[in-house]
Amino acid sequence: MKTSTQKCRLLLLLLATIGIGQVSAQKLHKEALAFTKSYQENYNNGNLAALMTMYADEITSVNSDGTSEKLPKSYYEKDYIRDFGETAGTFFTLKVNQTEQLADGRIKISGAFDGYDFDRKSNKKLNPTVGTFENVIMKEGGKWKFTQIKSVFAMEKVIKEVRTLVQDYQDAYNKEDAAAIQAFLTTDATRIMPDGKVDKGAENIAKQYAEAFKNANAAMTLKLANLQPQFDQSVVASGTYSVYGTDEKGERVSGNGSYHNILVNENGQWKLKEIKIGGLVKVVVTIKVTDYEKWRESFDEFRRVRRDAGELTFEVSTSADDPKSVCIISEWESVEKAKAFFALPELVERRKKLGVTTDINIMFLEKK
Repeated sequence: MKTSTQKCRLLLLLLATIGIGQVSAQKLHKEALAFTKSYQENYNNGNLAALMTMYADEITSVNSDGTSEKLPKSYYEKDYIRDFGETAGTFFTLKVNQTEQLADGRIKISGAFDGYDFDRKSNKKLNPTVGTFENVIMKEGGKWKFTQIKSVFAMEKVIKEVRTLVQDYQDAYNKEDAAAIQAFLTTDATRIMPDGKVDKGAENIAKQYAEAFKNANAAMTLKLANLQPQFDQSVVASGTYSVYGTDEKGERVSGNGSYHNILVNENGQWKLKEIKIGGLVKVVVTIKVTDYEKWRESFDEFRRVRRDAGELTFEVSTSADDPKSVCIISEWESVEKAKAFFALPELVERRKKLGVTTDINIMFLEKK
């Protein structure tokens, strides 16, 4: 029979063993940490060549819902080229929370990231980004490389919630439910009309909607174009709207425009703090290119820059008779924003590199 002293010693030994096991389980793999640090440095330095050596030829990309697909590393290369733009860039910080040695020699690395876009000229920070990652690396030729990547952006959830809000707001308007519209507003909400008139307070704005519903019968369609997070935890939603129906005299009315709204999260629910209603400008651009595929790749690289400049929608077409003749039709919040974008010196330089063979023709159209 064991004495009480022996039992105590055994218990202490057992507890010590458990403690060591817990510390061991939480210990982070040094090579995985070094790999992650190198990745972060290469990314933030815009070292594309070094980044591509950190990828296997084929990577399993895992979506937030668990579905996955096989992608060539060239897919990520194009993604980095967009991130390392001439006018805007991206900065990220990675924090490894856990590493796990898998049976086949691979290592799973889990953690969190945060970062932001920035304007290369002014160094202004834009679009803060946070999320989590769960990546898998394995050794090929003595070098660790990505074989599986999973990144979950917090904005994915926000986008879904804001899209629902936009749809619910549209439905409330079309049902002429002013009370429901008021519920989507913060108490101190403001509404700025195209003529500069400012309406203040959710109750006041709802009353104006109720009055308008009495005198007209109209339906509205809202389209969300861009959603940009802000450093104060709010988000800016911009897009287009169209209204059609009859006025108080029974005459047919129709119109369209843009919106640029600020939303804040109150107790887990997104609400409109500021509604800014503006006009809608169409821009028609025609150019002649020597290589459409090369030009289109460059055009897509500028997507983020165009969005931040105020572009809401765009479509690209080529002539049925000449595939090198390109027409771009886009919608913008204002003529001023559109002209400011097309005056960027970077665009002129980019066109030269891409072999645009004729002068660019631009028409700024305002509906009358």
